[in-house]
Amino acid sequence: MTKTLNQTCTPRASVLDGTADFVVNLADLPSLSEADATEFLDSNVLTSGMEILLSQAFARLAGTGSSSGIYKLSESMGGGKTQSMIVAGILARFPQLAKLMAFRDPLANAKPDVVAAFTGRATDKKVWVAIGDALGVTFAPDRAPSETEWRDALKDRAALILLDELAFYLVHAASQGSKEDGTRAATLAGIALTNLFGAVRDYKECRRCVIVIADLQKDWEQGAEELARIMRSNDTLGGTMQSVNNEMSKGAQTIAPVDNSKDELYAILRRRLFKTQDASAKDIEAVADAYVAELKKASAIIERPTMKVREEILVSYPFHFSTKHLIASFNDNPGFQKTRDVIRLVATIVRSLWGKGDAEVAKHYLLALDTSDLNDANVASRFVEIKKSLQDAMQTDIANSGTSHAETLDAETDGLASLCAKWILSASLSEIHPRGLTDAELAEYLLAPGRTILGLQDALKKLYDTCWYIEQTKSGRYLFNRHKNLNAQVNSYTKVCTNEDRDTKIEAKLAEMFEPKDKRCYQKLAVLPGLDQLQLEREKSTLVILKPDTDFQKFFAGQKFKNRVAFLTAVDQTGIFNVNKKAQRLWAISQVVKDLTPDDSQYKKAKDTEAEYQTELFLAIKAVFNKFHYPLIDEEQETALIGAPLLDGYVDQKTGHHVKYRNEDASKGEFVVEATLREANKFQVFNPGSGDDKLKVYQPLRNRVESFLFPPTGRTTWDQIKDGAASRGHVLWTEPGTLERMREVLITSGAWREDAGQIQKPPFDEITGVSIEYARDKDSGVITTTDINLVHADKLFVREDAAEYRVHPSDQALVSGAMLIEFKAVDSSGKNKEGKPYRIENSIDLAHDFVPSPNAGHQVVKVKVVPPESTLLYSLDGSNPANNGKPYAKPGIEAPEGSTVRLHAAKGGVVRDISITVPKPQSGGGGSGGTGPAINPDIPASVNGTAFAHLVTRSATYHLLGSLPADARLQMVQVKSTVAATDTTVTMTWDSKTQLAPQAVMEAFEFLDKQVEGGEWSLRFKHLHFATGKSLLQWQVDTSSKIELSQVSQ
Repeated sequence: MTKTLNQTCTPRASVLDGTADFVVNLADLPSLSEADATEFLDSNVLTSGMEILLSQAFARLAGTGSSSGIYKLSESMGGGKTQSMIVAGILARFPQLAKLMAFRDPLANAKPDVVAAFTGRATDKKVWVAIGDALGVTFAPDRAPSETEWRDALKDRAALILLDELAFYLVHAASQGSKEDGTRAATLAGIALTNLFGAVRDYKECRRCVIVIADLQKDWEQGAEELARIMRSNDTLGGTMQSVNNEMSKGAQTIAPVDNSKDELYAILRRRLFKTQDASAKDIEAVADAYVAELKKASAIIERPTMKVREEILVSYPFHFSTKHLIASFNDNPGFQKTRDVIRLVATIVRSLWGKGDAEVAKHYLLALDTSDLNDANVASRFVEIKKSLQDAMQTDIANSGTSHAETLDAETDGLASLCAKWILSASLSEIHPRGLTDAELAEYLLAPGRTILGLQDALKKLYDTCWYIEQTKSGRYLFNRHKNLNAQVNSYTKVCTNEDRDTKIEAKLAEMFEPKDKRCYQKLAVLPGLDQLQLEREKSTLVILKPDTDFQKFFAGQKFKNRVAFLTAVDQTGIFNVNKKAQRLWAISQVVKDLTPDDSQYKKAKDTEAEYQTELFLAIKAVFNKFHYPLIDEEQETALIGAPLLDGYVDQKTGHHVKYRNEDASKGEFVVEATLREANKFQVFNPGSGDDKLKVYQPLRNRVESFLFPPTGRTTWDQIKDGAASRGHVLWTEPGTLERMREVLITSGAWREDAGQIQKPPFDEITGVSIEYARDKDSGVITTTDINLVHADKLFVREDAAEYRVHPSDQALVSGAMLIEFKAVDSSGKNKEGKPYRIENSIDLAHDFVPSPNAGHQVVKVKVVPPESTLLYSLDGSNPANNGKPYAKPGIEAPEGSTVRLHAAKGGVVRDISITVPKPQSGGGGSGGTGPAINPDIPASVNGTAFAHLVTRSATYHLLGSLPADARLQMVQVKSTVAATDTTVTMTWDSKTQLAPQAVMEAFEFLDKQVEGGEWSLRFKHLHFATGKSLLQWQVDTSSKIELSQVSQ
């Protein structure tokens, strides 16, 4: 069983009743009786430094030891110097008491002739006079003794001289009377002391004399820095002090009475504070093991090896293993008297703890600094003495009869807040470099048998957010500071935050969280509105966020568009209180940020705190505003609100991963609402499909619309459907425009029909029909069907030009030259009504061209009519050709230039009439119709061979030669026959003078065919001669050829 402090430790009575005096004064040494001395040694600890001092000093007094006669004690105030001097004095006066002390080697057998002790607090005496009196020598008070005078006074004597607090004495001497008087007094004292040191050090007659003196530089109550300041302000004092210190240090041995590295502090505390300690080695090991067991449970956050902690407990027991480390951090504070004040501090803690009774002491296994009851004025005053600048922090943040920030957090942190605060305070007491504590160090110090630290991080967070003087360094250490932090400024602003300011922050955060941006699920947001001001719209869904005391059911019941609203409400008023509190803090920190500039040292932290408070408000709102109400149908098929918890996240549409709703994505609340409605099958996205999928995509929505929004007649207006979708909870919520897209797809596919401003759903009254695709030949006008589709019919009937209908297979093409073709679809079962016939109306096309006439002043009008079977009549005198026209015949119509030709074409009841104006030539006469000089019909005419560059095929060549008049001649002729497959060519060429008749050229090609079978013809010549110009013109008319006048020569 692990023993607690009440089972192992019994404090001294003087500690418990507060009468223990831990201040020792060298002036008391002469008056101590042996009984007093015995009691003093009973509470003394023989430290290693004290043992060295006593062993060497007594060896010199016995004349057998050290050559050094001066021992300088180097600890600061309260570091055991006076204690060591008194022990030396006691043993010099009462050598028999040495047996009470556990020396490793017995002290030298010395019986000093004289013990002279002087404390600098005896400012009414001259130091040399007082020492002289103790030696039995009278020194003049106005003159410092010389070295020889000191030698003579100490000659062949065993003398122990103890000098304490000389720095105080010299400073006081320098301050007496006028400046000159003070300078003389300090100088005389300095000379007297340096001569004393010199005599003991340098004269063999003083070889059994010992001086024990406190280090002047460290023997100053307010610290070495303050002493240095005094010395700088008084040159004479500074010089005197330096001279004394230098002379004292020559040949002196420096000793530290207490060596903290050897854990002597723990031994001193045990001896001075406890009368008995009934803990065996096994008991102490059991305590250490119990602590190690707890540390191992938290090994994830404890940084130091647990066995190292165990070793420290074995040394420090019954004190907490952190005690030495923490005390070392403030040991050098100005005014802190090291060992002395540590004993006072721990004694006060012991007195406070044992004063609460055995039951309270039984809760502790080690005495730690967090055991301190800072509501105990005596305990608190000890901490204030160590660092007065933290008094406000102690009262405001750590302990103030239950009203400090830490104490108010204890209920919700299981007491960890106050414990953490006390540990952090203990690590913040240094005036020079407050070290603070990391999370890991706090965890290590807090852990104890039976104590859990599961809520440590929460407690630290709450402390950091609440306390006015706490800070956290960049390295993560928590400490208390003398200056107020941002929390204090925030608290000041929080007190003046109005309800309007608070509500503005809440509304802004709610708007940030739920403002629709994608607007797929809902398009409008109303944050904490007055419901009497809220207007719902048919085309837009609205999310309404309300406080818990709002009667939204009454509002809902009075609305037309019930399917266009959802409500997000708070769970309870308690949660709203927390939201209000977080909003006040956010408003307050935002005011602090406004007060700062980016250059301010606090600005970055204020901005970070503002971001942190944003997160806190987000989490508070998320926890409270999580009851979602959306429109659906109740048991009576009426539209009603259904409640559901708002989900904690959503699915990322791109990745498909679930995303937790966090403050970093605070604006994604819209997606959380969407996810909640998706899970409830109230919201659905319909992505457009293709082919047959176009209809399947919308099937869930179509089913609800057709089931709940169409009347029994199956016909309704689109406006009524839109009203129903916005009013009835049966209908899904969809993206804006989804209904319109579904309507378009259904009507286009025929799944719905639109007739007379109304939408029809199946089943329909079907009417037969046929759809035809066809092609028309541009030269013949013949119609050929390419696709025939029957609708609600199984037979196809066709008629041409109003003749009788006849059956035609629907899977066979129809080829017809008729001007009107009618198709009729028939349902042979008689179930479906016969629809209107599908009509194809053919047309008549007329095209014309002008060819020069061989008759001067005329042109030949060539006409092409499609269909060719059409009747074509013309007139030249302006009369209607339909009544008086002549039939058109090839090669064309000989028409005077400038006249008008009227054409009339007719077939199968279709007619076409056009008028053509015959153009006149721009200059000259003749019948060419071109520009430039006219062709003279009476004289020969030649055409340049370049006009016939197209004669590279057998058909073109044959056509030309066959169309030429017999009297035409070709000059400088080349005929060629080529077989491309074998790359074979045969050519015949005539000289430039020879002229050949067309028949002769034809015979030449026939000859070549005999040489090369299957060859391709090509013909080249330089000139084509006509007997007369008239012959050339007539050839153009007959062949519909056009020769440019620039190619003709006469």
